[in-house]
Amino acid sequence: EEFGSEISDSQAEKILTVGDAIKFIESKSN
Repeated sequence: EEFGSEISDSQAEKILTVGDAIKFIESKSN
């Protein structure tokens, strides 16, 4: 929750690995 973007619970449940989390955050910041 320190990435400056809001992630809903449903989205968070889909992030299963750190790699997926990084990809998600990068896609949200583009």
